[in-house]
Amino acid sequence: MLELWNEFLENLSKAHKIPAYNALHTGIVQLKADFKIQFEFTSASLANEFELEKDNLMRFLREKLNNYHIEFQINIKENTSKKYVKTNQDKFMDMAKQNPILLKMKDEFGLDYNSSE
Repeated sequence: MLELWNEFLENLSKAHKIPAYNALHTGIVQLKADFKIQFEFTSASLANEFELEKDNLMRFLREKLNNYHIEFQINIKENTSKKYVKTNQDKFMDMAKQNPILLKMKDEFGLDYNSSE
């Protein structure tokens, strides 16, 4: 299962879905009982990015494993450390927490956090 997870991440990278790749590769993946796969993320914005790719991942795993009983569980374990200086990416992710459609728009329009234009 972990090999397929890594293959899925590589496919995201090849498809230039860099924000999705960056968000998903930071998650912790564990196989649980009864074909449940638990994903743990450190923020709601990372979990939102996962939600955008969840259907594709589910389809991919079900076909590759030939198992249509797979279910996902998502846990968010908030990072308790505080940052005092926010990067452009941090500011964007804060806004995306309130409005997750921003992540999709960023991907569709190929926007960059650090662009001055």
